[in-house]
Amino acid sequence: MQRFRQLIAQSSRDGSPGASPTEIELDAIAAALGATDLGEIIDALDELSREKDRLPDWDGDSQDDVARAQEVFTAILLRMAPNHGAAIAARLPGVEPLTRRYLDLALGRA
Repeated sequence: MQRFRQLIAQSSRDGSPGASPTEIELDAIAAALGATDLGEIIDALDELSREKDRLPDWDGDSQDDVARAQEVFTAILLRMAPNHGAAIAARLPGVEPLTRRYLDLALGRA
């Protein structure tokens, strides 16, 4: 399992995979991650974007799950941006359009 996913799972207060980390937990997760993890998070966001495109409109629960993961990953990138903003920006041209919007949010451009 990717390190960023392990840290997110460990941060869950009630042990449920759907629980979102608190602001303090997001800060700690981002502080523990580095440049290698950054690429993995962006790749995961890209996969989520493709998954969201494949989901039927009627499957709101799955769409909500994907959106929740995208929000958590973006919140982590936002916290990593002060140290890794150039690396995040460098990935913008090669990602899915929805991922690009999340990366722009992480960079404070939206």
